Amino acid sequence: MTSVDSIREQWQELRGSAKAPRIRDAAEQLGVSEETLLSTDCGDNVKRLKADWKTFIPRLGELGRVMALTRNDDVVHEVRGEYKNIHLNADHGLVLGSEIDLRLFPSAWHSLYTERRSTARGELISFQIFDKHGKALHKVYLGSDSNREAFEQLEQDLMSDDQTAVNPTPQEVKRAADNNDVNVEQFRQDWTALQDTHEFFGMLKKHGLPRTQALRTAGPDWARRVPLNSFTDIIGAAAETQTPIMAFVGNGGILQIFSGTVNKTAEFNGWFNVMDPGFNLHVNSANLHETWYVRKPSRDGMIHSLEVFNDKGDMVLQLFGKRKPGIPELSEWRDVLASKYGAWEEDTNV
Repeated sequence: MTSVDSIREQWQELRGSAKAPRIRDAAEQLGVSEETLLSTDCGDNVKRLKADWKTFIPRLGELGRVMALTRNDDVVHEVRGEYKNIHLNADHGLVLGSEIDLRLFPSAWHSLYTERRSTARGELISFQIFDKHGKALHKVYLGSDSNREAFEQLEQDLMSDDQTAVNPTPQEVKRAADNNDVNVEQFRQDWTALQDTHEFFGMLKKHGLPRTQALRTAGPDWARRVPLNSFTDIIGAAAETQTPIMAFVGNGGILQIFSGTVNKTAEFNGWFNVMDPGFNLHVNSANLHETWYVRKPSRDGMIHSLEVFNDKGDMVLQLFGKRKPGIPELSEWRDVLASKYGAWEEDTNV
């Protein structure tokens, strides 16, 4: 029996158990990638498609209203809406709909599948994108009002001749090493000189700093470490005051953003959840390591955020007040943060 046959058999047994695990959890349990498990059903309810992103991405707009899912190791981010205002070039892409808001990095994408899966709640139909290590980056699920014909036509147009199972090499994940030769004074000067939050990544690259080291290096004038799970209080306070927020979740291949108010929150089995009709957020609180209250200068005034990290130093969730470039930060968002953590002295004079 081949290794793929063995994996297929084990996966079938797990799916048939009383408490069948989600595919990502099953992959971890079996020591393989999620793509490997999915691909064992190729030629049946799973189809491998050609990784033709120039064709695929623009045609997502034909599907109508769908659910877009992006996750990393610790946070799942789901929004419902349409893929609108799609822009794509060789290096990156944008989806700028009012509900589905994405930053795309197709160079990190490797493979594409469709899946039809029967559940107690009906059939789930999806496109699924994976990186070269077999990790799921993004999934698109059809709903009752989605364009099924557009899905099937796109599937047919991109169908691959290769419908065999695959077993990608898992990625060895290491925490980024601190830079022991950083010019602290220059780094803080550069932070003070920021004009746009989008300049932040370039500043980190210039100084060779992992993000968590950058926050420690910036000092309490710019970044303060706060209680680990206090993001639940912030989201709860934003829900109570109906303060519009922005919730960012990414994984190296895509960044997904929700903008709006949240309403229903709940904690269950170690997960914190937002459970609204158009937006779901699921955070595995047990795997978190650090939470930071951060502010950055910009042309539009100070911008405040909450940044949540796992034990690998990856930022798994970032929260802002809802805003657009050229518009100052919502005072209500600043008040929500200040009510939990206090305000920076300089902010009280703005």
